[in-house]
Amino acid sequence: MTLFPKSVRIGTRGSELARAQAAAMARRIEALGVAAEIVVVRTRGDIDQHTPVSRIGSKAIFIKELEDALIEHRIDLAVHSLKDLPVELPEYLVLAAVPERVSPLDAWVCPSGKSLDDTPHGATVATGSLRRAAQLLALRPDLKIVPMRGNVPTRIEKLRAGEAFATVLAAAGLHRLGLESEIAYELPADIITPAMGQGALAIEARSGEMPGFFRALDDANARVAVEAERRFLSIIGGGCRTPVGILARQTPTGWELIAMLAANDGANIMRRTVRLPGAAYAGSGAEKLAREMLDEAPPEILDTLEETGNP
Repeated sequence: MTLFPKSVRIGTRGSELARAQAAAMARRIEALGVAAEIVVVRTRGDIDQHTPVSRIGSKAIFIKELEDALIEHRIDLAVHSLKDLPVELPEYLVLAAVPERVSPLDAWVCPSGKSLDDTPHGATVATGSLRRAAQLLALRPDLKIVPMRGNVPTRIEKLRAGEAFATVLAAAGLHRLGLESEIAYELPADIITPAMGQGALAIEARSGEMPGFFRALDDANARVAVEAERRFLSIIGGGCRTPVGILARQTPTGWELIAMLAANDGANIMRRTVRLPGAAYAGSGAEKLAREMLDEAPPEILDTLEETGNP
């Protein structure tokens, strides 16, 4: 019989989306008969909502303070958006569980209801993501891309106030906040390839603690997918200054990998799709795909990788 703890303290960022994700995880944990307390930890990413992440240079702004709280035993687990979790974790911390994944796709959000194809020439599209910006420019070089940060409801308010014609947000965040009505449509992965781990949650914890408990929170397919995506990113070496996307997903006939690398202006973009016979091939397939894309990448794309200090 697996022994579960009597109670756990769940660490989370203070944003509305982060709190919603933590609350959903608390309900899941309480269904296992374990009491759950949510502990809000302010991160640099919550304090500075104006500087683009690409300029700061590290997604750790969203998690470092939570990892400090774990190491100092002030919380028992941290709930992150998995796409914010770096591939390399601090010593003694692990990716303890990956719950069931929701939509990994990006969503086109446009108050007028127009599609990307029907967006007027020269329209302003707001995003602070180099990955999204590069892919949008590859499709529509005429668009004017402007940065936008802040929590999801704030971005939608700015959009409705006329700060931009449209924006692109993770569909998962909109679903988790009950804002599905804001989605004009979800963008296919071969048009806008999502970020590593998008749509998935990461449960980070101290190594070796409560393994049976965390296994009960883990989803096998989500784990296979995000481990493959993290393996791809670890080989690519890309960071916040690199337009890179990767999606691993199960299909009726096996597994599929869709990967994207681009220059910041979208003028040079690579996208590859690989189909695999089963989950056992996802990790090695992702690694092989990453190496092949690095070998084929032009200097304009490799330069974005060099900016991060990776080979």
